[in-house]
Amino acid sequence: MMRPSRDLATIGGRFRAERRRLRLSQPQAAKLCGVSVDTVGSWESGNTSPTAVALAAFARAGADVQFIITGQRIAIELLLAGDRVGDALLQRMGNLDASDRLALIELLAKALAA
Repeated sequence: MMRPSRDLATIGGRFRAERRRLRLSQPQAAKLCGVSVDTVGSWESGNTSPTAVALAAFARAGADVQFIITGQRIAIELLLAGDRVGDALLQRMGNLDASDRLALIELLAKALAA
C-alpha cells in the first residue's frame, strides 16, 4: 500500500501519483515519456529521476510537472496569480474529465478556505 506522505516527498513518488491520477500503467507512462518500463520503475523507486525531456512529454499527456518537481500543484498557483491566468486555468479545466474536474474544484475550495 502506498504511503502518501513518504511517497509525495520525492520526485519519484509524485511521478507515480501523477501517473495514477492520469490512470496510466507504468508501460503506458513509459511509452508517453519515450523510456523503458524499467526506467519508470527506477524513477518511482527513487533510484533515478526523470529528465526534462521525459517530463515535457509527460506534461503533454496532462501531468502536472510543477507538482512532480516541487510538490506544489500548478492550479493553486494559477488561480492566485490573477484574472488573466485564472481565465487560462478555467479554459484548461474544461479539458479535464469530470472526476478530475471535481477533484480540482475540491482542492481549490480547501485551499481557499484555509
